[in-house]
Amino acid sequence: AGLMVWLLQRTTRPLKELAQQAERLGRGDKVAPITERGPREIQDTLSAFNRMQARLDRFVSDRTRMLAAISHDLRTPITTLQLRCEFLPEGEDKQKIQQDLKHMEHMLNATLHFAKDEGSAEPWQDLDIPSLLESLCDDLQDNGYDVSFISSVPLVYRTRATVLRRALQNLLDNAVKYGNTVTVSLQLASKWIEILIEDTGPGIPEEQLEEVFKPFVRLDSARNIEDGSIGLGLAIARTLIHQQGGELHLSNLKAGGLLAQISLPRERDSTH
Repeated sequence: AGLMVWLLQRTTRPLKELAQQAERLGRGDKVAPITERGPREIQDTLSAFNRMQARLDRFVSDRTRMLAAISHDLRTPITTLQLRCEFLPEGEDKQKIQQDLKHMEHMLNATLHFAKDEGSAEPWQDLDIPSLLESLCDDLQDNGYDVSFISSVPLVYRTRATVLRRALQNLLDNAVKYGNTVTVSLQLASKWIEILIEDTGPGIPEEQLEEVFKPFVRLDSARNIEDGSIGLGLAIARTLIHQQGGELHLSNLKAGGLLAQISLPRERDSTH
């Protein structure tokens, strides 16, 4: 019996480590290669995982370097055009050219920031979620928006604070732009922490609820998702939520308006 227990532990320990590392890799964390141990079949599996991870790291590094090179090549002509534009006579054409160049520069910066995925390097820390939501809502209220936060649930959660704050800010900015009234609430389910952002705006056509998460997708309706409107706001928000191991879904409310539902795994809840 003792031999069977030893053999079982020798087999399951590497598999448990593999599952943990795969979960971290799926959230975008930097993970060290797994020690290849256990039976030959398990070692082959761990070796394949390590090779896959190395290829993914090379792909991300190559993409980042390529984008840095593209950034350098594009910034030079944009800067040159901006300088030449200053010598044009004042008028409507000059203003339109300046606006287009500014928009191009904003698009370039947003694209690079989205692709670099800098949030994955932020360390995990305990964060008071209700306090964060209340602070974000208070800031919007100070700017004259009708935003309210409803929750009596105390919750300290282990997360990447800056990443989560940026995702919530993107969603709240979109909600106040298109909704007359915005309500934020926090709920605890058995396995998930739910953050709900409801507005009273025009909503999104059902067939486009998933399309709006794709980079550079913009709606033709009155509700165009993106304040500067290059179509990255929701793509960035969902990417940042995925880095937390969570999910972001949109749905239309029966009474009108849009619901943004953020689901975060409760297993990292520091109060449990």
